[in-house]
Amino acid sequence: MTPADTVILGLNLFSQTPVHFVISGINRGPNLGFDVFYSGTVGAAMEAAMSGIPAMAVSLSIQEKLNYKVAAETALDIFLHFEETLSRQKNLVLNVNIPDVTHSDELKGWKITELADRFYFTKVQKTIQNEEFQEYVFIEEKRQIEFQSSSDYWSVVNSEVSITPLRPNLTDWLVKNELVEVLSEKNN
Repeated sequence: MTPADTVILGLNLFSQTPVHFVISGINRGPNLGFDVFYSGTVGAAMEAAMSGIPAMAVSLSIQEKLNYKVAAETALDIFLHFEETLSRQKNLVLNVNIPDVTHSDELKGWKITELADRFYFTKVQKTIQNEEFQEYVFIEEKRQIEFQSSSDYWSVVNSEVSITPLRPNLTDWLVKNELVEVLSEKNN
């Protein structure tokens, strides 16, 4: 069962009592950049949003502090601040990444961000091989990349809380229009 499945289950089992919002998380580790496509935390929030329920996905960008108290308090503040916007919008998820700090006063504020480019490559390495068994592990290699100050990654690295509005419709409208033109030319 995935986190999104648990949202489906919860919305259907508790249908006698209306669900007013879903906060998915607090995830142990960030959900930054293109990693949102693999995230169970974001997937659960997306499922809620597609079901008409305002939703947030919350992640703690783990360092060594593991300060879930600051993350929880910050997430609640963000939810209360944006609750009206979340309620008015259809299919909207706020993807919130909170830097792992000792005290909330170390946070340098909130920032509305966009997804960063992927900042690592994933490689596969064989660790064990014998006649009966083979084992592989994923190795993440950092990429040299210049991050825009508007990105979620840049914000978290700079101790800002990143708030990225996401929607489930992944259609690339600019390329779609170009493809329609190319197809139109072919058909003429």
